[in-house]
Amino acid sequence: MLGVGTVLLFLFLTPVALIVAFFIRYYNAKQRLAHIPWFNEDCGTAIPAIKVFMPDGFRVTVASVKEKNGKGFIPIMRRGLDLIGGCGVFVTHPDAVREVLTKDDIFAKSPVMSTLAEIVGENIVCSAGDHWKMQRRLLTPVFHFGPLKQMIPDFASEGQKMVDRISAANGQPINVYDLFTEVTMGVIIKSGFGSEFDVDYMAAQWKVMNHSLSLIILSQVVLGKTIANLLPFAFKLKFDEALNNAKNRIMESIKRRRQEEKFEGSDLLSLMLKVQRDGNLGDFPDELILGECMIFFFAGQDTTASTLNWCAYYLGLNPDLMAKLQAEVDSVLELELLSRPI
Repeated sequence: MLGVGTVLLFLFLTPVALIVAFFIRYYNAKQRLAHIPWFNEDCGTAIPAIKVFMPDGFRVTVASVKEKNGKGFIPIMRRGLDLIGGCGVFVTHPDAVREVLTKDDIFAKSPVMSTLAEIVGENIVCSAGDHWKMQRRLLTPVFHFGPLKQMIPDFASEGQKMVDRISAANGQPINVYDLFTEVTMGVIIKSGFGSEFDVDYMAAQWKVMNHSLSLIILSQVVLGKTIANLLPFAFKLKFDEALNNAKNRIMESIKRRRQEEKFEGSDLLSLMLKVQRDGNLGDFPDELILGECMIFFFAGQDTTASTLNWCAYYLGLNPDLMAKLQAEVDSVLELELLSRPI
């Protein structure tokens, strides 16, 4: 039987060895990428992803990059240490982005994706190869233009709520990221799970999970998955509770709709249950449906809110483009209103 001293020595040496391996991996990656321009000193001296999660991190990152080269992002640049010990590369030119996204045999998905799949369940975002193709085949009818058009009323109603909130501010400054987070959360929950879902309840679970997810991944990278999963971190316990709450609410809805034979809704969950019931495209188990719902919940909200935030930022920097966009929107909406039956 191992003594206490041996166990303590093991617990001390294991994370030390992992951290050393972490930085060796980074050094080797950095040497291979030495010919690529540096991101910037401010974000390159530490883990840059953490900076973005910190208060005001988004503004600091954008400002430091712009100050570095005067124009914003350059087509390809390397950054500092990333969450898996590599030296990351940012790709912004459309041609380069196309190469990365279409050649998955060369540009494999990040190992972080496997960790995410273990947490939220099997899903198309974290899959690759033939398994990804199988899931893509199952989900193609769900994301066809027809079903997506049926979700437009939910988009419009949440968009109107955002407009009302802006109007209620009476010209006073508002936090646009919070605003976009709120509207995208409403859209994701309604279009993903249906109007029967309590938006406030699901939003509360997402906020807890979103706050803790980066810390969970970081702890697994530094300590290793086995040790990190055994340690009762407070953020991990909160995450697990919120995750189980969200999953249980979705599974309750799946069982209820199946009992009531309600498969004709336009939301993501109803459409997947219909594909499962028809069985024309192969096996579509409940576990996969749950995983697709959870990744839609995770990946759809934050990415959309961030995109809207970027759009607002750059439109604010380019008032001439914002005026053209406003004129186009006004023209389209005016034509739509004129053609709408009374």
